Amino acid sequence: MHIIPAATWVVFRITREQMAVMIARSFAFVSGKLNLPGSSQSLATFADRESISAWAQSAVAGSVEAGIIAGMDGGRFEPQQFATRAQAATMLKRLLQKVDFIE
Repeated sequence: MHIIPAATWVVFRITREQMAVMIARSFAFVSGKLNLPGSSQSLATFADRESISAWAQSAVAGSVEAGIIAGMDGGRFEPQQFATRAQAATMLKRLLQKVDFIE
C-alpha cells in the first residue's frame, strides 16, 4: 500500500453551478434521459440569476425544479460560490433518491 503524504494532497473545489451540471449529467446517464428537465422560469426566483453562467443555466434550472438543489439565504443561488461538503452530500443524496437508488 502506498501512502500519499498530506503535503502533496490536492484539494479540488467545485462551484455550485458546476455541481448542478454534474448532477444533471449524472441524472441523464442513470435515467437514460437527455437531460434533467427545467425551464428558465425556475431561475427567476434567484436574485443573482444573471450571474449563472450560460453553460450551466439549464442544469441549474433542472436541478432546482427536481428539488435536488436549493437556493441560498436572501433568494440567491450563489453560482460561483464553492459548494461545501454538506451541500454536495445533500445534493448527491437527493439525486440518489430522485433516481430511486435510495429511499
